[in-house]
Amino acid sequence: MNVEETKEVLNQLLDIDLRSNAAKFKFIPSFEYSLTKDFIAECIQVVDTLSYTMTEEADRHLVTISALLWTYAKDKWLGLEDYLILFLTRRGFAPTATMLDETYIQSQEKFKSQRSLFNQFAVTLNQVKFQIRVAERSFLITSFQKEVWDAVNNNRMVGVSAPTSAGKSYIILIKMMELLLERIGPVIYIVPTLSLVAQVATDIKRQLSSFNIDCQVETSYNHQQHAPNLVYVLTQEKALAAFSTTERSFESLRLLVVDEIQNVERVAESRDQRAKILFDLMIDMKNTLEIDKIILSGPRVTNIDVLGKDIFGIDGYKASTRNSPVVNLTYSLKKINSHEFRFKQYCDLNAEAKSLKIENQQTLQGYGQTMYTAKYLGYFGAFMSCFSQDESNIIFSPTAGASRKMAEELRVASDNRNDDYLVQLSKYLAETVHEDFSLSDTVLSGIAYHNGKLPHHVRNAIEDGIKKRYIRNIVCTTTLLQGVNLPVQNIVIRNPNLFERSQNGERPQLTSYEAANLRGRAGRLLKDFIGRTYVLDEDSFTDITDRQTSMFENTEKNITTGYKDVFQNYQQNIVGDLNQNTGQTSANVQYAYLLTYVRQTVLRHGENASNRMREVGISLPDNVLSSVIAEMNDLEVSKEICLANRYWDPLDLNKLSQVSTEWDLPTSASDSSIAVKLKNILLNLKENFPVYYNRLFGIQENENFDPLMTACRNAESWLKGHSLKRILSGNYFDNNDKIERTIVLLQNKISFDLPMLLKPLYDIRVPNHMFLRFLETGAYQPMIRRLIEMNIPRETAISLAQNYDLGDSDNISSIKRNLDEIYNGLPYFDRLQLQLL
Repeated sequence: MNVEETKEVLNQLLDIDLRSNAAKFKFIPSFEYSLTKDFIAECIQVVDTLSYTMTEEADRHLVTISALLWTYAKDKWLGLEDYLILFLTRRGFAPTATMLDETYIQSQEKFKSQRSLFNQFAVTLNQVKFQIRVAERSFLITSFQKEVWDAVNNNRMVGVSAPTSAGKSYIILIKMMELLLERIGPVIYIVPTLSLVAQVATDIKRQLSSFNIDCQVETSYNHQQHAPNLVYVLTQEKALAAFSTTERSFESLRLLVVDEIQNVERVAESRDQRAKILFDLMIDMKNTLEIDKIILSGPRVTNIDVLGKDIFGIDGYKASTRNSPVVNLTYSLKKINSHEFRFKQYCDLNAEAKSLKIENQQTLQGYGQTMYTAKYLGYFGAFMSCFSQDESNIIFSPTAGASRKMAEELRVASDNRNDDYLVQLSKYLAETVHEDFSLSDTVLSGIAYHNGKLPHHVRNAIEDGIKKRYIRNIVCTTTLLQGVNLPVQNIVIRNPNLFERSQNGERPQLTSYEAANLRGRAGRLLKDFIGRTYVLDEDSFTDITDRQTSMFENTEKNITTGYKDVFQNYQQNIVGDLNQNTGQTSANVQYAYLLTYVRQTVLRHGENASNRMREVGISLPDNVLSSVIAEMNDLEVSKEICLANRYWDPLDLNKLSQVSTEWDLPTSASDSSIAVKLKNILLNLKENFPVYYNRLFGIQENENFDPLMTACRNAESWLKGHSLKRILSGNYFDNNDKIERTIVLLQNKISFDLPMLLKPLYDIRVPNHMFLRFLETGAYQPMIRRLIEMNIPRETAISLAQNYDLGDSDNISSIKRNLDEIYNGLPYFDRLQLQLL
């Protein structure tokens, strides 16, 4: 390609874009532009040349110039789409080209007739190169997606690395359908969050239905209900729990997909339990399952094939690209001095940012404020008011609490939308959470917040409003980094902070890799040609080691995993503690988890433990290993209990079995004084096993009130199946801080952390008891628990069980038939919660 000519065309278009955006936000009085015939002809010539230049850099120029040209010339130059469709399809960006053709027929994969017969033939031939067929259906895909498709055909393991909007999940989903059409077999799809479980499960179910494939989607594992035609969508925690059971019903998988594989990177960090769970899950699967196909997927992971080989021990293919079919541009506001502010534009094709002096500085009075002051909120509100009614925006928030406050401030500056949908949504949230629940108020203006503190049914309702474009402004936390796809055009970031106030001197911030993934959430394939990110305070990105350049680049990551480095750093201490029979509670927290790993591996694999540990970077002298084996043979607690609680040190489990004989355990929802019994147990665990208590639960006493007793009372109400609305009733819940704290307590501490902490105790004292299951699901009633296990959110399950006769809780087919009968009579947002059925 002609580099100089390409750069000149690109920079002229970027100049137009920069000034148009500056005028949009009233930083300059106005901006008018004209595109001459000669310039359009030059652009077309450049893009034509780029479409024949088969390099990643040329592809990025091709898509970026096409996107900008289309954005600023489509209303002025009739027939421009004919050229761009031809050039984009030629280089394998046909899905992007469909956005230029308003008459495109997706079911027939057919573009409109071109004005030139030659172009018509060329577009058709270009389509064929990047078209796949599954069950007599055609799918138009990008050249990168075609590479993924062919790689899965030809390799047992494929690593898929690409920017967020490159269509990784879509092509994996269609490939799954083809594999299941060839031969039915169990599929496991691992995702990091419950939000993604619901999203991926819904997408899979929709495709299974469209292909008439006789498979069911499950989001939890029950060995009694296992069948070869099940597709499991699980978090790593649920997958490991399912995989660890001795009653596991499968020995092979048709397909294993691990999404957001970059999360395994922190496996060697002492406090990151989730990474360890994901890593251990994959190692166990490697050693005990026959897996037909393995797909590892993550954004911009440069060594994803090497990572796969390190974990699974087999060579794999890396299908990767730095290119996205959606153009991402970043803009920032920067203070030069007390008299000058500049509006800047970052494009990854330019080494230097473009910059424009801001003439109107009246709206920038709150720039640089560290707190959410009135000045800052005025600045923020004025900026947000400049987006059009057709745009949907995500505002990044450092914390869940800040996301609510920012949504409330946006609400104050907004008017009610008076949409029936939003009124009904508001009413639904107030009726199922609390009448003063802040979200029920903000949605009336088309504004919501999305974070890990939202109940399942609320999250479903909000995401529905976003997808239907009733909600245009969403204030979101880092949940967005874990793959949740919300269809928006713009991301707004104040600064890279992940805190409002520093805690104990810690000031966590987005890394450049996380910032790149966040920016990639703006614009979605087949939805938007350009996604834009706006940074409201560029100086906050330069406060620490002048990072702004890397923070605004599309950073990639090279991931290493395993325990080798940390083992070598603490080898002498680890060997000493193993020889002295030191459990995790007594060891140095930096490596204590490795003592547990060694002992658990010895119990699980016996004489073969040495080989298993070497796989993950741990190498012990023979005499030390022999000592550990002898030590494990002398345990009083059973091997089965130890293996069922793999993140507890067997020595500590042995101690637990000895000291807990007199502890009074609640075992029924009808037991008296459940809260008091739970509190006493927790105090005993805190005293005897502080490492586990602090890691898994961590509620501490307070001089002014008893938060532990409060938590235990809430746990009692929760397991008795009381609705969230009922639990949150009472004079105490007079503000949203208290409401949100209790929701987090119920959803995180009580339904997840508390059962994990209590599990080894109940395994020792009352094995196979259902009490912890009552805590996990939030109900002891069989029908409510069954509905929750069928992927119905807890609050909806309680309402259905209380208001309808759904039959026998053990007869799932009968329950589904009864739900079908009442479905059309349910209010809209109740029907929405049944989408996975």
